Amino acid sequence: MTVTANKAAMMRRQGVTRISLGVQAWDAATLATLGRDHSAEEAKETFAILKHAGFHSLNIDVMFSVPGQPMGPWSETLATTLALKPEHISAYNLNYEEDTDFFEKLKRGLYCEEPERDAEYFYHALDTLEASGFRHYEISNYATPGHESQHNAAYWFGKDYLGLGPSAVSTLGLTRWKNMPDTQGYIDAVQAGVLPQQEAEALTPEQHQLERIALELRTAKGVPMGRLTSVPERTLTMLQEENLVTLENQHIRLTRQGKPLADSIAGELVG
Repeated sequence: MTVTANKAAMMRRQGVTRISLGVQAWDAATLATLGRDHSAEEAKETFAILKHAGFHSLNIDVMFSVPGQPMGPWSETLATTLALKPEHISAYNLNYEEDTDFFEKLKRGLYCEEPERDAEYFYHALDTLEASGFRHYEISNYATPGHESQHNAAYWFGKDYLGLGPSAVSTLGLTRWKNMPDTQGYIDAVQAGVLPQQEAEALTPEQHQLERIALELRTAKGVPMGRLTSVPERTLTMLQEENLVTLENQHIRLTRQGKPLADSIAGELVG
């Protein structure tokens, strides 16, 4: 881990109020599978440094359904995370993204996707964290009162946001761009007064609308019915009859049964 007491103190002086720590797991086997180069003890030491520096809104990222990760270590990861008393926890289901080693091993049959296992691990996190006072306010995110991520809400609810640093993504209106990934190149461009953009795209209103539906569905607030005018009534009826969504206060929200299937249900709504 790269956080020192001096670095943490400097960030506090500069007005940083929230830190997200990408721990992912507390057992050596899962960390090794994920290719993480920190130990559990180093992560705990970093968390203690941040607490001591005066950060009062700390998030810990953890990950489940990692190949070779039994339920026992996942349960222990949740318990260890809770024992540290962070204000926010992000619990992510491992996804097999293209151009990654995990995806290549999936294609070669070394790894396999198991939706039923994913749901079991998801529900274990949901029940454990809610029982400990965390509010499940987005599929992968849990917070104690008042510590919900305002930054991520910009993504979920279609607000403009500015990403700073190498590889950061920004969206302004219907324009989205990504910064160059090379750190030195980014620094050189900024110092030269040049925008460090590498990629840009113009979203259509339809694309933006579809994104809004897919992302808002993941939240506890849900999707306003007014955004679903193009969705066939039979689709909404089918999802309700299967107890995957519910209609409350003119918003479609995922039920407990529907939460692990958020992406599939979003596909039904935007397809």
